[in-house]
Amino acid sequence: MSVQIVADAAEARRRLAGRNRLTLFNAYFRLHMPREMFDACDAGPSTWWDIPADIALLRGYGSETKLTTAGVLLLLGYIPVRGRTTTTYRRSNIWDEDLDRLSRIEPIVYQ
Repeated sequence: MSVQIVADAAEARRRLAGRNRLTLFNAYFRLHMPREMFDACDAGPSTWWDIPADIALLRGYGSETKLTTAGVLLLLGYIPVRGRTTTTYRRSNIWDEDLDRLSRIEPIVYQ
C-alpha cells in the first residue's frame, strides 16, 4: 500500500505549525495521514496529540517515505539535530500558521 504525502506546501506547513521540534516518525504521521484524520487529531488547543493506530500508515513507514518526509522537513526549514537516541528536526523561524495556532489557544485560568 502506498501512502501519499500532502502535496501542498501551505498544507504541510499547517500540519507542522506549532511544532519547532519533530522526530521523523511524528512528522511522517502529520504529513501522511488523511486530512479528516489529521483534523480530528488536531481539533483541540494542544499541539501534542497521540499518533493514531492506523495500520496502513504504519505499513507505509519505509525507507522511501522516511527520505521523502526528511526532504519535506528540510525544504520547510527544519534542521536535523542528532540526539542521544534519535535525530530530531528543529526550526527557529515562526510561520503565519504558528501565529494562527497560538491565537486559537485559550488562556489558562489559574485558581
